[in-house]
Amino acid sequence: MSHTPDESAADLIRRARRSIWTVRIAMAFFAVWVVLVLVWLIPVAIRFPGVSVPALLSATAGYIAARHRGIRAVDSGRNSRELSPLEGQTILWGLIGGALGGMVLAGFAIGLPLFSKQALWGWRLLGGLVFGAGAGIVAGFLLPILELAIGFWRRGRAA
Repeated sequence: MSHTPDESAADLIRRARRSIWTVRIAMAFFAVWVVLVLVWLIPVAIRFPGVSVPALLSATAGYIAARHRGIRAVDSGRNSRELSPLEGQTILWGLIGGALGGMVLAGFAIGLPLFSKQALWGWRLLGGLVFGAGAGIVAGFLLPILELAIGFWRRGRAA
């Protein structure tokens, strides 16, 4: 916001309020998008817990480990094109744990219908690896977003 001598204080306040509302509208669209993704993914995760539970547990373990090391959800010194260290830790743990958990459960034909006993063992392991890794990435993204959403909600109620 550039300030010229001709602008009054009321004009500056009006411009500031307009930009605040623009940010709020953008955050509302983002929140609606996150809710729609959750509405789509939660029934899938509940219907097929063999893949989602190991991914969610390992992503939660990565999140807790990162928080114990003092990594914060918002890092002001990072580049906007990079993931925050908390997101990176959570996604990495979710990816590895989801892939390994999915492979183990697929080896025993537990989880998705695609892991039936008629499928070859190698294909079941590959399917478990792929679906578990995908579930781990989603869980890794959602945990830090959930923390930020709860933080914004608490801040809004305290104000």
